[in-house]
Amino acid sequence: MARFRERNSVLAPCRSEVNDCERDQCNPTVHLRFGDVPIGIVALRDLSPNFKSAMLWYVLGDKTCSRHGYTTRAVRKLLHFGFADLGLEAVNAWTVEANIPSIRVLERNNFRLIGRLRSCHEIDGQKFDRLLFDLLASEHEGESRYGIAAKSGSG
Repeated sequence: MARFRERNSVLAPCRSEVNDCERDQCNPTVHLRFGDVPIGIVALRDLSPNFKSAMLWYVLGDKTCSRHGYTTRAVRKLLHFGFADLGLEAVNAWTVEANIPSIRVLERNNFRLIGRLRSCHEIDGQKFDRLLFDLLASEHEGESRYGIAAKSGSG
């Protein structure tokens, strides 16, 4: 696995890494770790070379690590990889309407709410809407703002 070099301890003490793989044969993944302990995962799936799109998903398994921005920053890194290295033009995601922390992760990464699937998700016998989000490459902010060197063009 190739590791991002952290600048100014962007994720300290949390570490993240993006897996090395052939672009068309895997789902790019960021593993979140607190020291050597896995705490979550962020990934792109359903990569479509024809449509230059993918679906983002993530889970923070260790809830004691929530509210520190780890997932938000890991999503930002993976989006940078998807747009800059894989040439994606659009990334979509969904979350359950009651999952406010997940909605905030998407909003902080400039995703836009584009719709909802009504009463299609059940948790503990209660129905919830799924909120649909997307982000275009043109709407993605440059990574230099977040302490990760942006690729320089040959201008």
